[in-house]
Amino acid sequence: MYHTIKNILLPTNFSETGNTAIKIAANLCKQNNAVLHLLHVVENSAVVSDTEPAAAITSEIDHQARELLYNIYETIMRDFKIAVQIYMPTGIAAYEICKLAEEMNFGLVVMGTKNASEKNNLFFGSTIQNVVQNLQKPLLTIPADFEAEGFHKILFPVRPVAEVTEKFNFIRPFLTKKSNVHVAALCVEGDEESLLTYKYDFHEIIHSLKHLGIFCTKDFYTCENIAQKVVGISKLVAADLIVINDAARNKLAEWLTEKYTQQVIQYSLVPVLSYRSSNNAKEQKNKQILIGRDENHFSGFHSID
Repeated sequence: MYHTIKNILLPTNFSETGNTAIKIAANLCKQNNAVLHLLHVVENSAVVSDTEPAAAITSEIDHQARELLYNIYETIMRDFKIAVQIYMPTGIAAYEICKLAEEMNFGLVVMGTKNASEKNNLFFGSTIQNVVQNLQKPLLTIPADFEAEGFHKILFPVRPVAEVTEKFNFIRPFLTKKSNVHVAALCVEGDEESLLTYKYDFHEIIHSLKHLGIFCTKDFYTCENIAQKVVGISKLVAADLIVINDAARNKLAEWLTEKYTQQVIQYSLVPVLSYRSSNNAKEQKNKQILIGRDENHFSGFHSID
């Protein structure tokens, strides 16, 4: 049975980075008859002022955030006519995002990223990095300068890792009769035989796409850096979505996969749908999400009426 999307989590910090993400998340909700869940995390860092008490300043920040969140809520309800719920917890953004996604069992998390021209080595010292490392749900990252509101040309890289067909199930909610999927089999130069293990999965994906009436193309690529090659192919085929998975069998493979995922998201000019394979999710589900502080220092989420 393929993955379905009935609830989408959309974290926002009210920056322009998330404007495109809002449109895409709302359109996906409309396409899948899903509920959109808006989340803004009020950072619980101390507020220092020489003239006003910290509590008063914090209260004002909360009030402004609540007002901005309601403005987005009302705009989405008016423009897209979909069901929307809102949350405003206090804590550390990445932790609260991952926690709420797990507790509410969301089918997808959508987040905006910086413009491609602004991405640098500091990009993955941010909330996105921690979410990529810890989120157990599918994550769709949207560059701020991405202009399309839908996905028509999807790049589906196939690496010599497990869970290839599982990854295919996650793109089903994104497919329409207008979709065009490019299946790219990739491996590091000199390791071509590694892909033979997944030859059956590769052909099964092609067969499934044709069975669904989805136009698809396929090709084989060798390279020195798979992440860079994936981004390069996305430009070559004019993709508007890249789909990658996090499949690792040991600590070294986990570290390499993490770097692969980060690099693709960091340098891609188009949205990236990434997800942690079921095996990896089971291994990490009970791990504490450590983002600089102990779990006991974080507050739980709550909805605002």
